[in-house]
Amino acid sequence: MDTITHGLFGYTMYRCLKKEDIPAEEGKALLFVSLVSNQIPDIDVVVRVTETGRIMEQMWHRGLTHSLLFIPIWALLIYVLVRLMFKVTDWRFFHLSLFGVALHDFVDCFNAWGTGLFEPFSSARITLGTLPIVDFVFWGLFLAGFLFSYMKNTSQNSEFSNGWLWECSFISASKRHKG
Repeated sequence: MDTITHGLFGYTMYRCLKKEDIPAEEGKALLFVSLVSNQIPDIDVVVRVTETGRIMEQMWHRGLTHSLLFIPIWALLIYVLVRLMFKVTDWRFFHLSLFGVALHDFVDCFNAWGTGLFEPFSSARITLGTLPIVDFVFWGLFLAGFLFSYMKNTSQNSEFSNGWLWECSFISASKRHKG
């Protein structure tokens, strides 16, 4: 998936969290964790800095940084950053990071390029091949959910939970359509 879609997943994750009655720093930390955890596996694109990196990009991208091995490593790194930047020590920020990174990795399994979930132990790419890299339907569903929650002026948690159900339904339907 593209960077925008992963960012939308992160922002939706943030919006689903209950933030009433928490200190401002914790709210900022929640936003940071939600966005960064849904983006961090794509840090491997920095290999494109050199010409050799551009050639190697398809081999490296969605490889080790997207592996099951790295999910807790990324989550721990994000948790340490939250402790340093926001002075928040609650372990739920680690768990939220874990969920965000895992979400990124597993969503990427739905595209045609696949993900190296089992690297470095296997170079096999895990793919369901049901979604394009850039999916405007996802963007539209996110936008509809955002607009609906702002227009309804009701509990944001229920509206965005419904948005997640729509996303899961779309993925399920695309898988069935693919055959």
